[in-house]
Amino acid sequence: MAGRAFILAASLVAGIGMADAAPDSLTKAGKIVFCSDLNSPPNQYMAEDGSTPTGVAIDMLKGIGDELKLPIEIMNVKFSGIFPALDTGQCDAIMASTSKSPERLQKYNFVDYWAVASGLLVKKGNPQNLKTYLDLSGKRVAVLLGSANQRRLEAANEELAKLGKPPMEIAAFPGNTIAFQELDLGRVDAMVGDTMVLSYFQTRSNGKFEIGGAPVPPSTLGIIVTKPREDVAAAFRKALDDMQTSGKLQAMADKWGVAAGMTLCTSAKPCP
Repeated sequence: MAGRAFILAASLVAGIGMADAAPDSLTKAGKIVFCSDLNSPPNQYMAEDGSTPTGVAIDMLKGIGDELKLPIEIMNVKFSGIFPALDTGQCDAIMASTSKSPERLQKYNFVDYWAVASGLLVKKGNPQNLKTYLDLSGKRVAVLLGSANQRRLEAANEELAKLGKPPMEIAAFPGNTIAFQELDLGRVDAMVGDTMVLSYFQTRSNGKFEIGGAPVPPSTLGIIVTKPREDVAAAFRKALDDMQTSGKLQAMADKWGVAAGMTLCTSAKPCP
């Protein structure tokens, strides 16, 4: 289930970290272990060397490590197995572009970090006029396996059935990179994902694709921690708030060119 682990050291700069903010369970372990699916650029993915986790969300995790004066370890886990990995104690938290939902809030602590909309990536010019999920009737669409967008597409199919229209064919893949490859090869009519992901692939398509529409209002992404470990979730929230106050989070978003596609979440200004 769990994949290869990668240790990323925190920067132990005097006056920056807050050692007293790290819960005992983390300080005793001497590190923070995050489960992540490293297949979702620009959030979290492997660098070209094939061995270094990178992405705007990876920078955020490094920042949390800096604030708590602890190194972080990232376990590369397929999205479909990431919750079992957390539940069995293989990691302290999940950071895998996971969205907030009533089901997750009931079972886990959820630490918001930013909100993004969802939409469709289509051929340049949008020749099939695909703007909403209902427009995908009779089409084939690629999406991340186990994601909120997959559930939204399944709900859209139920709505299409009520309208007496043909369902879409949902092709769910274990990574957004694979989903985009299917679109690039012409095997699907559209790729559905959040606006940060779609923008990333759009800018790397040499003008072949565009965002046809973003019919789903912004949803909140967060770090997920088990219910008994509320102290860990609180420490992460405090670290993120401090990073927002200092401007570090905004600098990360600007560095990756994704600031326009997301809204940062804080305790003072929580996301929905």
